[in-house]
Amino acid sequence: MINKTNHKYHSIIVACALYIFCFYAPTSFAESSCELKMGWEPWEPYQFQNDDKQLTGVDIELIGAVVKEMGCKIQFEKKPWKRLLVEAKDGRIDIVAGASKTKEREKWAYFTDAYREETRVLFTLNGTSKQYPFKSLNDFIGTGFNIGVTRGAFNGDEFDQLMQKKEFKKMTQVVSKETQNHDKLIAKRIDGFIGDAISGTNLLHKKNIQNEIEIHPVKIHSSGIYVMFSKESTTLNLVQRFNDSLAQLKRNGTYEKILQKYL
Repeated sequence: MINKTNHKYHSIIVACALYIFCFYAPTSFAESSCELKMGWEPWEPYQFQNDDKQLTGVDIELIGAVVKEMGCKIQFEKKPWKRLLVEAKDGRIDIVAGASKTKEREKWAYFTDAYREETRVLFTLNGTSKQYPFKSLNDFIGTGFNIGVTRGAFNGDEFDQLMQKKEFKKMTQVVSKETQNHDKLIAKRIDGFIGDAISGTNLLHKKNIQNEIEIHPVKIHSSGIYVMFSKESTTLNLVQRFNDSLAQLKRNGTYEKILQKYL
């Protein structure tokens, strides 16, 4: 004869065990298998293919080292920046590096600790900076200055706020690739363009036009750069593991070696 009391307690124990398993078990394929899919876009010296067609760069090497320290595997998929954001939001891409933290992105992505810094600057034709005595972005309004910007790039909160004003927005020209801004500036179709100080300068040297374009002293935006983890396909636990591994690479010197190699 079955003891009803024991059966009752047995049922409770089983129910509790199932609850604990469901609550604490990994909720994503990325975490349970520890395989992460990272999207990338050509952006030298951060993410690019070298002359041997090997994928490399600050972000690629550093993120790869962090993921290895986590005990995970990583695969890379090349896509345009705007597509990467859409697919990370949907969970088709697990992580995206080289990202600025914004309120809109925080709705669908977890952010790691900052792993490098970025400075956005204004590039103008060589010798023309003195013609435009700008001290802030607000000074652009009413001058007729045409600004080239890259679609999907974050140029700071002040820039986003000014883009809500018609008189400022009409001064901007949006392109899909930063290299288009170089060509437009040389052709004098724009008066300047906003870009990353390091990658922008790197690209000028690569195109051998570093003597034709200079950096204007006006301050645009500086901030930390992060890795975004899709909320649809990853968990906060993975983000913490990433942060812990990043900290370990900083302690053992690997982090600094990678930065010095490219920057």
